[in-house]
Amino acid sequence: MGLGRYLVDAVILEGRSVSELARSHWVSRGWIYKLLHRYEEGGYPALEPRSRRPLSCSHHAAPKIETEVLRLRRELNQAGFDAGPQTIRHHLQPLVDQPQPPSGAILKRNQLITPQPQKRPRCSYIRFEAQLPNQTWQCDATPGSSPTAARSRSSISSTTTPDSSSTPPSFPLSRPTTSSRHSSWLVAPTACPPPS
Repeated sequence: MGLGRYLVDAVILEGRSVSELARSHWVSRGWIYKLLHRYEEGGYPALEPRSRRPLSCSHHAAPKIETEVLRLRRELNQAGFDAGPQTIRHHLQPLVDQPQPPSGAILKRNQLITPQPQKRPRCSYIRFEAQLPNQTWQCDATPGSSPTAARSRSSISSTTTPDSSSTPPSFPLSRPTTSSRHSSWLVAPTACPPPS
């Protein structure tokens, strides 16, 4: 039993007040009165949810335009010309008073457009996002030197033992700017001469 039928039964059979039912079930009183009016007109079947589809669509093509589009498609195909939406739109301009007749939508609705699987749909792209912090890292490499890296250089190196005679290569490193909201570092590796 749906909520609509329950509310109608509560008002008609149990005699409960509409205001009290609306408060307890978080619905408007107007909706309950609408359900009662539907029940009086058509019984319980009238309480089923109705379609929310609009009665008219302002940008939908008229049947006359649709038949013209299909006729032009057929004639252009038979003559061996291009019969795509743009060509049909060009031929429809003198015949129809609409600024741009929706020929592509009409052809798609009548299944006259051949799908092209080599054109990758936008929904197939994978977003570059992580579910958790530090799960995904991104590195943007650009050639050249940065003015901030030249100003503040410090070296990062791998851990070495104190008695090690060789020094690992150093990398110029700049601190994140104060305007940055995230901690980001600019690392610019450079080749260092061997220690003497």
